[in-house]
Amino acid sequence: MKLIKFTIEEMDICFSALAYMFAELEAREKYKSLLLDINVEFPHKNLDIFSDAIKTFQNAENMFLNFEIVKTLSKLEQWNNLKEYSQTKESEVYYNAFIDKITGNIDKLKDISLIEFADNKQAFLSFVNGNLRALINSTDKKRFAYWNGSTWSLLTDEETQIIYGDFIQKCNIELSAGQGSLKYEDWLELAKKITKWDTGRNTKEALDKIKRESSRIIDLKKYDLNNNIICSNDGKIINLNTGEIKNATRNDMILFTSEYNLVNKENSIKFMSEKMSIYLDIIGNERLDFILDLIAYKMLNRSLQSAIFMIGTGATGKSTFKQIAREIFKSESSTIPYDYMTTMNRGNSDASRDDILASLDNKKIAFCSEGEKEKIISSAKFKKILSHADESARKTNEGLTNVSLQNLDIIFDTNDMPAFTTMDAAISRRLIFVKFEHPIPLEKRNADYYKDEILPNFDYVFSYFIYRAIDLIGKKLNIPDCVKDDTSLKLSEVDSLLSFSKKIITPFEGSYIKYSEFEKEYLNFCEEEGLESVIPDSLQDTGSKNNQVKRCNYIINLLKEKEGYSNICKGDRISDGGHNQKTYPICGITFKDIDNINPFEAEIEPKEIQQEVLI
Repeated sequence: MKLIKFTIEEMDICFSALAYMFAELEAREKYKSLLLDINVEFPHKNLDIFSDAIKTFQNAENMFLNFEIVKTLSKLEQWNNLKEYSQTKESEVYYNAFIDKITGNIDKLKDISLIEFADNKQAFLSFVNGNLRALINSTDKKRFAYWNGSTWSLLTDEETQIIYGDFIQKCNIELSAGQGSLKYEDWLELAKKITKWDTGRNTKEALDKIKRESSRIIDLKKYDLNNNIICSNDGKIINLNTGEIKNATRNDMILFTSEYNLVNKENSIKFMSEKMSIYLDIIGNERLDFILDLIAYKMLNRSLQSAIFMIGTGATGKSTFKQIAREIFKSESSTIPYDYMTTMNRGNSDASRDDILASLDNKKIAFCSEGEKEKIISSAKFKKILSHADESARKTNEGLTNVSLQNLDIIFDTNDMPAFTTMDAAISRRLIFVKFEHPIPLEKRNADYYKDEILPNFDYVFSYFIYRAIDLIGKKLNIPDCVKDDTSLKLSEVDSLLSFSKKIITPFEGSYIKYSEFEKEYLNFCEEEGLESVIPDSLQDTGSKNNQVKRCNYIINLLKEKEGYSNICKGDRISDGGHNQKTYPICGITFKDIDNINPFEAEIEPKEIQQEVLI
């Protein structure tokens, strides 16, 4: 059982805290609950008696009217003051400090003079008072966690030196305060000691001391990284598993701290409604809602396993949304150079040395802007990045590490439809397109709109997405029909089979097309439209019967994934018109009448009917 000791200097604090508990049932219940795991040692036996009375008679409706309590305590020192102290505001403050020490939110209730320490390292540990923790097994430059009174913030080594500077400043304040009460020789010795402490070497040694004490260390390998719990800069813990919002305490080791404050929900909605209204004429309400929901959805640590292409001409405001997402997920996002995604990339692209892939570890979002139009995205690399799995990669001059891609989505900002080396179902199902149809009117354009209007008020933006994410807890992200239509239309520009399925063929129960005829028409279509065939090169040997079977199966499987074609199937082998020539029918489809010819117009009557008419 954990032991908490209170000192003689903390006598008044203990007395006031216990007095407060005599009057407050909820406070007594909390205290008794803590005593199940913690043993409290008071500096005076009377305080032990007060404490025992609280534990024994905690359910008494009014402790000051309980005969047994009055009988037990009436002879004790300060008993008559208990009722008076229990009604003061100070007693509640002391009670909170008393509970904080028991629960570990503070290490002590009374400061010890820093300049009395003989060693700067011990003096510094007393100054930070458990509010500075060292992070071990940290993968970035943030190596310390600091409790600033409201939140735990992550600091680099350089940033932590500022805290040591505050420590030296506090020492000098104590030194100045003691100037009139100390002998000059004693004061001079203290001044020399503080000057000696204020060096780079002593700063480093004091910070290293924190790293060597297990009670002041957080091992990130063992730490439960829960990205669904965020702390705002003003000390509000937001649990995005449950939607609960509460004030932070030092015991809440939340390392996912935003630099922004959580503000009123109504004010944040009002602000964003005003700033986003300009996009209603550009992309419409449904597309706007989808993009805003997507950002909120990612705050829940959820993934679509998709690449979301914001596609449209310049001056449509696409970059604003990307900048908002980048700011919200500042430490949980990464940038992928467009060239890295393409077949043009040759170096630094395998597991032996892949800095880009390694940088995506545990990231929620990656951002990518289009490059030169003639550069083609490597389908293999694209699928690997959006595999929703774990991969291995090695940063330059570092060892091979595991890279988790399980929460990753990619946001593309592009003017034109990208090209892929191959377009199969594994690619197409990972693509979502949002069309930015109309440019912002000239009179409303502001190249610095994000910088001028959004970023200076980001407390409202951060809060808006927090509340929007809470509303999405337990729900799936809705993809509106207009976005599905955008995606289908854009995919048909690169997915030749999808385009063929929309323009040349149609589902038709009871009908069929011979595969040999299907393939001929499909390849002619690809040539005329300038599209790539989805049939792999390995199956292109048209002279092989086995390859034709494989091509037929391959096409049917791909076609089944297209809208309306889920019920098609391969029939039994049939004649293909020539001697010993066979093919397979694809059942459930037919060719469209793309010439719009009415088969009953100018139809020549059969000879039998003509003869009957003549007779």
